[in-house]
Amino acid sequence: ITGASSGIGLSAAFYFLNCNANVVLACQDVKTMEKICKENKFLNAIILKADLEKRNQVEYFLSFVTKLFPTIDVLVNCAGIKLDSDIEKTYPQDFDYIINLNLRSIFFILKELRPYFNKEASIINLSCLYGTRPIAGMISYAMSKAGLETLTKYAAAELANLNVRINAISACPVNTNSLRYVKVSEDDIKYFNKQMEKSIPLGRIAQPDDIVKVIVFLASK
Repeated sequence: ITGASSGIGLSAAFYFLNCNANVVLACQDVKTMEKICKENKFLNAIILKADLEKRNQVEYFLSFVTKLFPTIDVLVNCAGIKLDSDIEKTYPQDFDYIINLNLRSIFFILKELRPYFNKEASIINLSCLYGTRPIAGMISYAMSKAGLETLTKYAAAELANLNVRINAISACPVNTNSLRYVKVSEDDIKYFNKQMEKSIPLGRIAQPDDIVKVIVFLASK
């Protein structure tokens, strides 16, 4: 599981660890992850610090996983970041960071792990409605998610002969720490959530556990 120390990745980690799976938890906030695993006595958790925006960190992650396990049953790609910006105000370095983390890293993870996927393995990518539903001011993030969904479709076609399933979950918005990670204030987050809730029939935004239920379903046979 990438992006395992918060939000959807953390919720997914709880489920698989509670089911006694052997799980590699790739994240940047290792201290938080170690504390959680210690408190919950997750002895089958392997914690790996990795910033998947950097190519050498992706290679380190891949080397670590493949040396540890000869085969892989489930891969959950949760690592990602969301930055608000339009065409005019997008800085090249911000654009590169988003594309590298949200899309490029997943491509290389799939490419290098291909020989290690078990027959009937399941790969779950976390996308977002903004990948297909345009909204002003989120162009780099939306491009990364649109690319991820295309990657998911083509990889599913290419790996079908191995009986490897690849799906993307497209949900938005979800109450995670993604906005806090880029230093958005709590007041702004509350305002954003309230505005989004007005357009949702249930009157609430999704919680990480809502999405994890879908991850669990897709990971099952």
